[in-house]
Amino acid sequence: MLKFMLSFVVFASGCGSTDSTVMPEEGQSWWIDLAQAVVVDPEEANGLISLVSDDYSTLVSTINVTDTSFDLLFAIGEDGGGQDLCSRTAELGGISLAEDGSFSFGPEDFALANGITNQDLEVSGTFSEDASLMNDIVIKGSVVLSSIPEDMLPLGGTDICELLESIELECGACRDGDIDCLYIHTAGLSGKDQPGVTLEEVTEADLGAECEQADTGGD
Repeated sequence: MLKFMLSFVVFASGCGSTDSTVMPEEGQSWWIDLAQAVVVDPEEANGLISLVSDDYSTLVSTINVTDTSFDLLFAIGEDGGGQDLCSRTAELGGISLAEDGSFSFGPEDFALANGITNQDLEVSGTFSEDASLMNDIVIKGSVVLSSIPEDMLPLGGTDICELLESIELECGACRDGDIDCLYIHTAGLSGKDQPGVTLEEVTEADLGAECEQADTGGD
């Protein structure tokens, strides 16, 4: 629930590079180390980062790449650096790409297929000159807590704002005025190229016998 939400609400800003920057390739993948994340606002949420990094490893892949834009496919990673094919993927489309390798998205509303919604999501970052690294990953946005499916809530559907208060976090106002949003600004992330890893889109979690865990709530 909150863990996957943060693992997703934990992505991309950066420094420019030179004219010799190599643009990312179609299907190129990077491993994101969530343990690097620093929650700039609210600072009280930093205690949740270790829970996210312990439970989820994140892989991203560039798809639909053009000279000026690309989409990102997000997937849960597994030990050994491959993709967990038992978990659904998520796709962030329409990311602008500049000649110096910097990229940006939003602010724009974004919703996963399972209903989790983020208002005014902003994503930005920069590729290294050889596109082997995604530098200074940062994300900003307000998660609409009422959009989290009930079966993903802990403790049998305990009010999530009450749960946040127990760790000194407060729900804030959404665009419609309801006190039901959590604003998160996360920085400090980077991604490392994973040669030979090609992500597959997974639209439905495979809960068959070969999958040990239930769906993580992606796309």
